[in-house]
Amino acid sequence: MCGGAVASNHSGFSGSGFCDTTNAVGSAVQFTIDSAAAGTATVSVRYANGSATNRPADVAVNGTTVQSGFPFEVTGVWTTWVTKSVTVQVAAGGNTVRLAATTADGLANIDFIEAVTPDGGDGGDGLVIIRGTTQGLNAPLAVDNPRPEFAWSVTSSQAGAVVTAAEVEVRDAERTAEPIWTNRAEASGVAAMTYDGPALAAKHRYTWRVRVRDAAGDWSDWGPDFRFGTGMLSDQDWNGAAWISQRDWVAGRGVPAPGGTLLGLPLLRTNFSVGKPVANASLYVSGLGAYAASVNGKPAGTIVLGSGWTKYDKVAYYDGIDVTSEVQAGQNTVGIALGQGTLNGLHTWTAAENRGAWDGILRTRALLQVTYADGTTQAVPTSTGWAAAQGPSLPFASPAVLPEKEGYDARKEQPGWNTPSFDASRWAPAVTVGNGAARLQASPIEPSRVVGEISLGSPATPAAGVFVYNVRQNISGNARITLDVPAGTAVRIRYAESLSNGRAVVAGNRPQDDTFIGKGSGAATWTPSFTHKGFQYIEVSGLPSGAPAPRVTALRIHNDIRSVGTFDSSNDVLNFVHKAGRETILNNFVLAAPTDGSYLEKLPWLGDGALMAEATMRNFDARTLYIKWYNDIADSLRGNGDLPAWAPVPTRAADLSSAAWGNAFTETATLLLRDHDAKQAVAARYGQLKAYAEFVSSQTTNPVELWGDWVCPDGDSVCNTAADKRLVARAYVYRTLDQFANVAQQLGYPGDAATFANRAAAARTAFNTDYLRSGTYRTASGARFLQTNNVLPVAFGITPEANRQAVVNAVAADVAARGDHLGTGVLGTKWLFRVLTQYGHLDTAYRAATQRTAPGYGAWMAAGATTLWEEWTTTRSKGHPFLGTAEDWMLADIAGLTQTGTNSTKVVVKPRIPANLQRASASLQTNGGTASSGWTLANGHLTLTVEVPVNRTGTIHVPVTGGQRVIAPPGAVPAGSEGAYRLYTVPSGRYVFTTANA
Repeated sequence: MCGGAVASNHSGFSGSGFCDTTNAVGSAVQFTIDSAAAGTATVSVRYANGSATNRPADVAVNGTTVQSGFPFEVTGVWTTWVTKSVTVQVAAGGNTVRLAATTADGLANIDFIEAVTPDGGDGGDGLVIIRGTTQGLNAPLAVDNPRPEFAWSVTSSQAGAVVTAAEVEVRDAERTAEPIWTNRAEASGVAAMTYDGPALAAKHRYTWRVRVRDAAGDWSDWGPDFRFGTGMLSDQDWNGAAWISQRDWVAGRGVPAPGGTLLGLPLLRTNFSVGKPVANASLYVSGLGAYAASVNGKPAGTIVLGSGWTKYDKVAYYDGIDVTSEVQAGQNTVGIALGQGTLNGLHTWTAAENRGAWDGILRTRALLQVTYADGTTQAVPTSTGWAAAQGPSLPFASPAVLPEKEGYDARKEQPGWNTPSFDASRWAPAVTVGNGAARLQASPIEPSRVVGEISLGSPATPAAGVFVYNVRQNISGNARITLDVPAGTAVRIRYAESLSNGRAVVAGNRPQDDTFIGKGSGAATWTPSFTHKGFQYIEVSGLPSGAPAPRVTALRIHNDIRSVGTFDSSNDVLNFVHKAGRETILNNFVLAAPTDGSYLEKLPWLGDGALMAEATMRNFDARTLYIKWYNDIADSLRGNGDLPAWAPVPTRAADLSSAAWGNAFTETATLLLRDHDAKQAVAARYGQLKAYAEFVSSQTTNPVELWGDWVCPDGDSVCNTAADKRLVARAYVYRTLDQFANVAQQLGYPGDAATFANRAAAARTAFNTDYLRSGTYRTASGARFLQTNNVLPVAFGITPEANRQAVVNAVAADVAARGDHLGTGVLGTKWLFRVLTQYGHLDTAYRAATQRTAPGYGAWMAAGATTLWEEWTTTRSKGHPFLGTAEDWMLADIAGLTQTGTNSTKVVVKPRIPANLQRASASLQTNGGTASSGWTLANGHLTLTVEVPVNRTGTIHVPVTGGQRVIAPPGAVPAGSEGAYRLYTVPSGRYVFTTANA
């Protein structure tokens, strides 16, 4: 029973819709569990909560509340779905379970509910398959790996559950119900399998399913069918599809005419006929720099800003889109509109420099394939048989900020241009163009989509004809605007993060302005198709005097990545850091690479992406995105082995070198191995990784460093001088060499591992010789003490063990001398709180992290921030994630969940409990279910609740004070003591530890 409506307006649900309950206390979902025996059942709920707050529910079984305030945590957006489990006691026979909202916001949106009953009816230790991916993606339609990887997640209601084997079946979804391949893997904890059956057909649809076996030899039930489709397994599979464009763009390459008139962005179309029943239809399309595809006037799928930013001289992506429901009997039309995206004109460099090996011509290569019910197929490839024209969308001028300006001249509209009834006789044939030096491959990541819509109310009117709308949350995306203006009226739509005197602020001299030119035929609605902006405010100006306010809806856009992590505590500043950090990360995953700011500058700076990589992976399923970015970095390697400042990078970009920013290469490789066991992906670029490590080896004592501890609060002249930058760079030289040695060892290159470990040791010795002075690190005798210069050597393992405590004591003293304020920029902040905590200064770290005056996170919160800022005090950008690295410390130390990744085999829980904090919790969705740690402190007694996923073992550190004893749950085995902690080992399951007076 759904106490509301079954809705389908948010993508990602698994069936025909989801339960959208009424926003009221007591709104509920009710269902029945049939159990063959009394005992413990695990109820798994898949939900989405795109609101700003948790939506708790009371859980009742047979009319009795068994858990109050079961938290449905925020998932970021309504299209991000997570699965959360609760254990309940059930009777034999039928049981009524009810989830009822405890706040006026109602429940989260509920996709499905599964129950594992105590009779083991699901088989194998109650093991249940809860998620499946192909090549790391959810139901991809264009897999171009002939041997794709299938991966799955499991959960269980029983403690100690272990998977000992798995069996996978693959079926041809179009031809036969019998499996075309069945394979069994005998391995503890197996959670993935690579296809090794008969050759898969290109452009074809398949399903697979999996079941797993427990330690007793019992098999689980089969999981659901997971869908995938193949793309192009060879270039011949494109059926001759050519790269095509519009002739004026080929001749003029989009450059304004002498009179300054911009070419309209290209429109391309073709017709085809369908004369028999259709089984399915797929559109495979690449559009550079960006595209918007349609079939019969309807959008093809939900992808926006396709095809993603790559290093175009090396690789470009295509997408696979299901268009079965758009294809109709009789005449059909495919339409593709092209936009500049990231191909033409980035940042402040000229367009020509940023085209790389490409020529700047907007182009597309596409193939629509119709598969008929009788098994035959029809191909509709791009060719000179397509028609082309200039459209109403206008490019941004060059040079320009990476793509955040778009124009639209409604007078140039051609209504119905992408429908069968349109007369295209005046259009010219499309022209073929080359594909540069790139290879074309299926997109390896989840695309960007519109993940939420925010209807904006009445605007403010700070001046005549000016309307300002407040989104009340800093987001990435666009506006959908409806307005009625006379023909030729140019309306400016300006997006901003701040207001001054009620008007939109242009930060960094980089306006985010769209222009809409009316055609004068009544109300018109327009949404940009090829750009995105970072904003909280939308200012509309240029309307005629007396014109009514336009109707505006804010559209949120980002890569469709799944939320996997949570954090909550009794401190509002820590909760702000977590929530604002998540929002900022999402706002900067739009262009298929982690960017520095959603307003400024939308560039994939290496340092920014690497600093937040750990927090990103602990909050989102970002495996495929970071593998993609790792490949971008490898593709951007220069001939001398050095790296540019950002990736993907144009071939002629400015020569910006940095040892700290370049460390992103080995840092990303390290995290992909540690958190995701991505050996194959990391090993594929080992040659480039080694080339960079060799370059770094040549820079040991005099590395180049342009940025150092960027945005340190005292200013570059005080805390980031040239000498300070050199110290920081040398610390990162050591870290890069040390990380590469470890990566080489893991990938089976012991010779390289030994060589680079020796080089790292030499760099460490030289660093200490040059900088360790009288017990602390300084650039010269008498130089100012800086927190970052002392934190980094300790964090990286450069400082001799005998000196570490004294160094950290000095850092803590400096924090205290600043009134419990940090003195670090982006590099030092990542490590400050963890280093202080590790060496006995937990309360100092906590006071600095929760500081409510600048420099501190609480000052941002007090100023009304909803995302993280670029600088501690005055700031240009209010959507920069890189100072949000306190999140790492909050999850691992404050909540105590030091689980290191979604694929790790061990969970270590060790909460650090500062004064004045009453509770903290964190969770992480793994391929074995939920890993979590949550503690509360009341009257001096601790309650620690832990979840250990299937296939894991847990080491639980329970803090005690004043001779307290620990009341341990069944299944927890004492494992000794470690300082003020009592240690226990546990198998998978849920456990509650409490402390009591001795």
